[in-house]
Amino acid sequence: MFRQIMLQMKTKFNTQVRFVLKKAYAFLSTCTFRYTLFGAIYGFCLSLLATIVDLYLRGQPAPLPYRYILALQLEPIHGVINIAAVVLTIFGYLVGRNGDRFKDLTNHLEEELAKNTSELVARNAELQSEIAERQRIEGIKKKK
Repeated sequence: MFRQIMLQMKTKFNTQVRFVLKKAYAFLSTCTFRYTLFGAIYGFCLSLLATIVDLYLRGQPAPLPYRYILALQLEPIHGVINIAAVVLTIFGYLVGRNGDRFKDLTNHLEEELAKNTSELVARNAELQSEIAERQRIEGIKKKK
């Protein structure tokens, strides 16, 4: 009895884990996620690179946290550059979201096209059979 209960719990847990992993994979494979992540990474790297270059040009060693704050105090433009990470993340999100919408719309239109094509093929077959029937009837009338 205990084994049976444990087996049921394990099966239910595995089903839930598969569901969560499936949803996570679906989200991770979206354009929204990829573009948002790319924007955040690119913006962060841009900000970090600008600070490192500025500190190097000023003769400061590699940026430790307090040197990073020092760079922000010496050059306020670094604050603006740091905002670029946020802006690029938001921009990446918006572009990715539009990409996902475009992909969904494309899939919907492809489904509609396939549906309409199958309807047209069926209607064409009906019309061909009607034409053949009328030609047969006309042939019989001409013989009489």
